[in-house]
Order: sequence, then structure tokens, then C-alpha cells
Amino acid sequence: MMFPVFLMLFIFIAVGVVLYSINQSDVSRRREPRQKSRIQRRGVSRETAEAIRQRVTQAALSRAAVEPNSLPYELTDIGVLIQDNSRPRLVRDLPIPLDTPYLRPFVEINTTQEMQLPVILQILDAQRQVIYRDGDIYAVNGKTVILPQTQLSLKDRDINPTQRWSMWVIVDEVPLAIHPFLWEASLEEKIILREVSSDGEITDRLRQIVEEADMSEVSLSELLSDQQNSA
Repeated sequence: MMFPVFLMLFIFIAVGVVLYSINQSDVSRRREPRQKSRIQRRGVSRETAEAIRQRVTQAALSRAAVEPNSLPYELTDIGVLIQDNSRPRLVRDLPIPLDTPYLRPFVEINTTQEMQLPVILQILDAQRQVIYRDGDIYAVNGKTVILPQTQLSLKDRDINPTQRWSMWVIVDEVPLAIHPFLWEASLEEKIILREVSSDGEITDRLRQIVEEADMSEVSLSELLSDQQNSA
């Protein structure tokens, strides 16, 4: 009597194991396309990054009115190195967050033979004033990254997020590339910019927020003054 019971129990367990295996196999097959999709998206991202690099570089050369084929060297990459969550990040065509602590120009130059190139990197503000300048002679052989040791500190700088800055690359005293970049305001600043009109008037909604926050008249006037000064 016990043998059939054990046999049935064994068959039940065996069937359960088989069904579990089939289910896991189906789950794996259902997940497989998503995994491939992620891989494909990463592949597209790499291609897009390469396309962005080429577009930004070509545009920077065009702004300086440079004919690339006339030079014994080639600009292959350009951007601004920023500190993002305590990690450096290269920005080519995206706005730079206003809370960035510093900027550092980034350039890559390619040559077919070793050369000594005098390179000057500049950053100009919206008024076209040079606020950063670093120059040195770099040994360039093949694709060579040019990254200065100095950096531009943005602390205590009053930056209008609607203004455009630019980075200049000067090689052998001739402008090689001009790379403009914009700024990205924080969420709080975006809200204020949206709620403050060009003539300095604030919307009823922002006024209500200010009153609910129990801000003083001085704080409110300072807020409006800051917006008018940055306009």
C-alpha cells in the first residue's frame, strides 16, 4: 500500500520540477528580447555620441572659418569638462548645470606625425570678455587629448542661464575652433524665471507662494532685483 503512495509522490514532485523548468525557460525567452533591446540601445547611444562628436567638432571649425584640409593637424573632438556628482563628465552639446563648480576646456587633436603645437584655450562670457585663458606647447602625435591643468571656477559667479558662453581654441596664434555652450538653471530658478515677466512683475501664483512661505519684503525685492539684473 505504501509503494503506490511513494510512487505517486515521486511522480508529483517530478512533474513539478519539469513544470518549473519549463516556466523558467519561458521566462528567460520572454526576457531575452528586452536584454537584446538594451544592448541595441547602448549601441545606438554609442553611434549617436559619435555623430554628436563629429557634428559639434565640424560646427566649431566652421565658426572659426577654418578649412580642415589646409592644416597639418585635425581637430577631432571638443567640449567642456565639468564636475558631475563628484565625477568628471565631458559635455559637448548639452547645457551646463549652473551648480557646476568649475569648467575645464577639452580638445582632441590628431596628427599624422609628431608635432609641437602652441595651443591657447579661452572661455568667453556672454559679453565676449575673456574670463579664462590657458596656453602651452603640447607634443601631439596621433590622437592627443589636450586638457589644461588649470580650470575656471564658477563659484560666486552671477550667471544668467539664458546667456551663451563660448570656448575658443587658438593654435599657432590662429583661431581653430569656436564652441558655444548654454547653461541649465536649477528647478527653483526655472520656476522663478517662468513666473517673473520681462518687466519684473510676478504672477499671482508666485506672489501667493511667497506669502505662504512668509518671505519678508526685503527678500521679495531682492528676488526681483536678481531677476532684473540677470535679464
